[in-house]
Amino acid sequence: MVGSGPADCTGAENLNVTTSATNLCELGAGVTRSYRYAPSAEFYPRFKAFLEGTGALQAGGFVCKSPATNGADCNEHGRSAVATTWVDSKFGSYCRVNCLVAFGATDYSKPAGTAANRGYTIHAARSSVNVDGLIDIPDYKEGIITCREQVDPCLENYESGAIGAIAGYTEAPGPVDGYFWAYPTGYFYQYYDQYLYLSDLMRDALALGLASILVSTFLFTLSVRSSLCLVIVILMSVVELIGVIPESSAVLPDPGLRLNAFSLVNIISAVGLSVEWSSYILSQFINEPSTGLSGMADRDARVINAMTFMGPPIVHASITTIISICFLATNALGFIREYYFFMFFIMVLIGNFNGLVVLPVLLSLLGDEPIPYAEDSTVETDPGRKSLFSLRQNNPNGKKEAAFGF
Repeated sequence: MVGSGPADCTGAENLNVTTSATNLCELGAGVTRSYRYAPSAEFYPRFKAFLEGTGALQAGGFVCKSPATNGADCNEHGRSAVATTWVDSKFGSYCRVNCLVAFGATDYSKPAGTAANRGYTIHAARSSVNVDGLIDIPDYKEGIITCREQVDPCLENYESGAIGAIAGYTEAPGPVDGYFWAYPTGYFYQYYDQYLYLSDLMRDALALGLASILVSTFLFTLSVRSSLCLVIVILMSVVELIGVIPESSAVLPDPGLRLNAFSLVNIISAVGLSVEWSSYILSQFINEPSTGLSGMADRDARVINAMTFMGPPIVHASITTIISICFLATNALGFIREYYFFMFFIMVLIGNFNGLVVLPVLLSLLGDEPIPYAEDSTVETDPGRKSLFSLRQNNPNGKKEAAFGF
């Protein structure tokens, strides 16, 4: 908006405001409205008269402050009839006072800065907006977006100097007020605002998690193809778990699970848990010595050997995990049963299926060559000293023995 008025604040007290195309009041571009304004010396006496009248009903919509610049001065001001509170805020610390009491105790016929006229000012103002038709999450999201579209440009335009300065009015704060901030708030903002960013947060968290798994797996296995197989299996587990959420109403009370902050935490946890059900198979496959066959036949044999050795422990671990979370199914809160027991139960099933079925197939098709072991005299002369997580044929019957020594 563009303001015009007298060079000083004498004479007519009208400010002509011409709205632009982006005006938040939606008055339309080029519309001129006339508003009354006054310098602070005239505004605050009128504000006091307003609070002493019908404005008392709206006093809760204002936050007022004392000119005190530190806690000691704030307490000194509080020795009068006006209670003061020193507030440390990221938008600027200030000495807060009750607007109705503070301005009611102010005598503007006395000089500013005296005990009778502390020079209280408005620190913040609040107005209420009623939003109806909010039934489901998309309705709440649309309501929040609509309000943000009206309020956010106010802050952006103020910081850029597009609004806030009145031509020829030297007392106008303009964009020099670094603590100016405009924002919508309310109960449904505090809860439903998360739905505006959940998809982006989930995408970023999953990308970082999978990238870190790919890098760390490669550092331990030195196998690009096998590391990619592991990441693919983990990504499949996460996607399948996400796919369960909209279909959960088939087995859970309506509306079932939702993609919110709680389910998002479980989805990110699924990344780490899926590593547990897959990485041991991959590690054993990489450390399995070559069978002497070629190509896919060798990979098939190594997969079978790896599954024979690591499959049962993984199944046992999964069973104990399910037993441990079964106690959550008896919780009286449906929220706990749905978001923790049900999601973790499904997570275990999906992770086991992908780790014990899908990953072996991928390793058989795309797995890398085994880590080369030098058959030197160290193994022959000291059978108890073996490579970490390696397997060796240590007896004529071909029975494998796990070696965790160095």
